[in-house]
Amino acid sequence: IAIPRLLGTLGMIGAPFLAISMALQPADRNSQVGQILEVFFMLGFYALLFGLASLGAFGRGKGRIALWLQLTTLSVASLWTLSQAIKPGLGEGSLLYGIGDAGWPINMLMTLVTGITVATVGRMTSWRRYAALACGLALPLLFASMAVLGHGAGGTFFSIYVAVTWAALGYAIRSEPAMS
Repeated sequence: IAIPRLLGTLGMIGAPFLAISMALQPADRNSQVGQILEVFFMLGFYALLFGLASLGAFGRGKGRIALWLQLTTLSVASLWTLSQAIKPGLGEGSLLYGIGDAGWPINMLMTLVTGITVATVGRMTSWRRYAALACGLALPLLFASMAVLGHGAGGTFFSIYVAVTWAALGYAIRSEPAMS
């Protein structure tokens, strides 16, 4: 169980970096500093996914498809983030830039599928079973909060929500009892 504990901890460490990026760069989140901070968030996100996988949270069958789709969309988003951290605006206007830029919202939408999968498979115990689902609600709640609170306050709500739920998922992975 040492591996899930480590991965859960790494996920908890990475959880607040999206919010930090958004707080430091509210007018231009695509700045180089913002992208570098988001690299730490994405590394934590990978740790959470591998932590869930190490606990068997995706099951042994079709649930593993959700893991691979999540890893694929996270990789597209991550490559875009890394390219922008190295050189902001790199490839702007190109098809690859557009695909990469769309990677984050698509990845966040895929997080909902991942959360539903983990909850449905039911390998995790008690509230931990639903922690990934709470993460998956981030994108729908972003749109709802922006409609109710406006763009700025909705974005702030989203960044705090992501930090809290990703940290909670890390804690869920860390604290999940050993599986038999």
